[in-house]
Amino acid sequence: MSVFQWTRNLTLMLGAVLLAQAAQAERLYFTDYGYPAKNEQARFFYVDTPLPENPDGPGYLYKAYYQSNEALYAEGARAGTDKDADWYGDWRYLYPDGTLKEKGHSDEQGRLDGEIISYHENGQVDKLRPYRHGKPHGVEKHYDEDGNLLARTPYKDGAVTGMRVAYYSKVNGQGGGKDGGQIHEERRYKGGRYDFLFNRYDRDGNPLAHEAYVAPGILMGWHKNSDGVYLSREATYQRDAQGRFHNEAPVWLRLKAEHNPDGTPRFIYLRYPQKDSVWKIGLVNDRVVKLQHLVGGIAQGKAIIGQYSGAREEGRMKDGRRTGEWREYDDDGTLIAVKRFQNGQRQGESRKRGGPEHQLWTYHDYQQGKKDGPWRTENADGEVLESGRYRNDRPVGDWRTLDTNGNIEQAHYVNGKLHGDWTRATPDGTLLDQRHYRNGKAVGDWESHDEDGNLVFRAHFVNGEKEGEAFKVLYEGRQRHAHFKAGKRDGEYLETSPEGYPRLVGQYRDDKRQGRFIEYDEEGRVERITPYRDGVENGEGWISDRDGKMIPARWRDGDRLQP
Repeated sequence: MSVFQWTRNLTLMLGAVLLAQAAQAERLYFTDYGYPAKNEQARFFYVDTPLPENPDGPGYLYKAYYQSNEALYAEGARAGTDKDADWYGDWRYLYPDGTLKEKGHSDEQGRLDGEIISYHENGQVDKLRPYRHGKPHGVEKHYDEDGNLLARTPYKDGAVTGMRVAYYSKVNGQGGGKDGGQIHEERRYKGGRYDFLFNRYDRDGNPLAHEAYVAPGILMGWHKNSDGVYLSREATYQRDAQGRFHNEAPVWLRLKAEHNPDGTPRFIYLRYPQKDSVWKIGLVNDRVVKLQHLVGGIAQGKAIIGQYSGAREEGRMKDGRRTGEWREYDDDGTLIAVKRFQNGQRQGESRKRGGPEHQLWTYHDYQQGKKDGPWRTENADGEVLESGRYRNDRPVGDWRTLDTNGNIEQAHYVNGKLHGDWTRATPDGTLLDQRHYRNGKAVGDWESHDEDGNLVFRAHFVNGEKEGEAFKVLYEGRQRHAHFKAGKRDGEYLETSPEGYPRLVGQYRDDKRQGRFIEYDEEGRVERITPYRDGVENGEGWISDRDGKMIPARWRDGDRLQP
């Protein structure tokens, strides 16, 4: 082989190797936000790397393609594939169908320069943004898909400066065109900061909101509804240390009022920032139902705690706690309670109304937030309906109560628990009820009689539970005789008519029906025999048919199977 042939073959081999390496170029996938796609579902566009050098300037020739149909997504000269990489010269983005989505120009330093224009899918201009040396400069405009101007924002050296105007897209079906129609909002800026001039209008051009300086250091604003009724009004007063009002002075007072839909005042807010002092006032039908004064975020002085129904409590706060006398009123403004506080806790005598027509007054004493001392309730005539004492939040000693029928209840408490005899008697002294307690638990024999002296209840209690025979008059004079064991029915059970004839006979065990229960009609005839097992109907029995004849019956797990 000649040297020429050997050199030629070596050149071909090296070319093949370079072609193979080029064929191994990497494809990078990105989401629609330009971040690297972590899975196939997130892939929106892709870029083949390495990027070719840009022969006409800095950076690389950048082309990106949609993952969905491999159509061109973006192209131009760029510093790299990163989503924030600078563009150089002219660049553009396209929709999947090839129509222009956005185009612009960047200078050799990668700074946006000139007009950046984005388009709706129908080809109409979406936004037109002018730049100079990388900063917005000029008037930015935003349009809808029909070419109607929606907003114009003036920029100067990257900061909003001048009046930003927003327009209604359409009024009564008519678009405003490329120069804009009815103004929706106007807001003035200076050096990127809001310059305290604001207007808002409805579609007919009626003012809905306004804010502006009406005098040096006095900023006024308001909002109205579509009927022209005030929803809120605000005022800010700026005053310096010498008492002079001007726009650059610190805020001395900020005042805000909110209104109901009918225009009546609902809420008033006053704030003195330099003193960290805030007043909050709520009103219902021109009546103050809420008043709060905060100094350093802590409630101080006069206070009203209320609801928008009109009910409220009035008093004073000290260091965030209630102090002194507080008065409570209902929705109609009627005084229903007087309370006294010390360091946020109830202290001393209080009184509160009760009863369906607020005809009762209850007087009670507190010590350090707990009921302690005499307690009584009086009616409108001053008659004492209930009286007793509390100690350390528990009733103690003898208590006396008049029920709605004038009967007298008497009880005795020890450490908040009933202890000893409890009785209820008629005004002439006839005993109606007699019970016995020990440390809050029922003990001994209990009896109750009606006003004619007839026995209606009798039972024996041991340590709070019924024990032994018990008697009770049920509905329509029907009587019940039962046997109890440790508070549960256990043993023979009998219900009779007022005359003493049997109506229901059976047995209980551990508070559950057990065995046969026999039911009798008013004339003493058997009308049903039902078998029970652990409180559930089970087994063979009898029932009476329409003719009064007893026929066999059968139950299983509570369901009657026959007949």
